[in-house]
Amino acid sequence: MIIIVGVAFWLIRGRGKETGLPSQTQTTGGTQPTAKIKISGVEVNDFQKGGVSKNNQGDSLFVNTSDYQIAYIPKDNLFMISILGSPFTEVQKRAETNFLRELGIEKEKACQLKVSITTPYFANPAESGKTYKLSFCQ
Repeated sequence: MIIIVGVAFWLIRGRGKETGLPSQTQTTGGTQPTAKIKISGVEVNDFQKGGVSKNNQGDSLFVNTSDYQIAYIPKDNLFMISILGSPFTEVQKRAETNFLRELGIEKEKACQLKVSITTPYFANPAESGKTYKLSFCQ
């Protein structure tokens, strides 16, 4: 089984024009309301604005840190979280917290979205080769 991780995924799917990603995408603050979009019937912050990198298929890499990446694949209506750091559980929790913050949603709404969490062998050998759901979803 091929493990899809952020870096490999980005290379396989084909890079598009990059917008110069910061080390981690930050949400906008201040008094202006954040633009919203609907995905799978859930209203979320428009994560496609700001420091987003898109490839030729329209996939958006909107969080890119040394420990994890978060991307959206519109063709599959899928959010993909790649855990690149360890220990797996700690990094997963940080990535999930940032996922909620970026989308501006609560856990209950996040569980209505299609989310896949993976990790490569080099980062977490024991957890690699599997696909995980958000830890707080039943």
